Amino acid sequence: TYCIIIHYHYIASIPEKYYIQENTADIQENTADIQEKYCNIQENTATYRRNTADIQEKYWNIQEEYCNIQENTADIQENTADIQEKYCNIQENTADIQENTADIQENTADIEENTADIQENTADIKEKYCRHTGEYFLEYKPCTRNSAQNLVRASILLPNVNTGRIC
Repeated sequence: TYCIIIHYHYIASIPEKYYIQENTADIQENTADIQEKYCNIQENTATYRRNTADIQEKYWNIQEEYCNIQENTADIQENTADIQEKYCNIQENTADIQENTADIQENTADIEENTADIQENTADIKEKYCRHTGEYFLEYKPCTRNSAQNLVRASILLPNVNTGRIC
């Protein structure tokens, strides 16, 4: 068996050399653009991650505020219920006070009526007693020098009046 080896030498022509060099320059420029874009992507990724972290933190802050609002709303509802209960108690107590005031006024009227009856009955009893015993009724006044003198005069002028039995 025989092996034939053929040596092939390709010699580029001058226009092809320039074409290769131009393509090489384009490749290098494109590579630089790709590297710049890669750096931009990395920078944008870092910014994205920072923004995502900020958004996450803001989200948690909003969640916390929402929970606080719910808690405060529950407190407000509880306080409103307490206020309503106290308001009802005040209304009930006001009604009781009004009822008690009406009772007091009624009792006061009864007392005044009873007092008038007592005064009338007392006058009747004094009149009947004095008529029955024949004694004279003298109104009580604070004891002064003049009233003591008047009592003595009354004793002298009215024989039925004595110091022990004055009506």
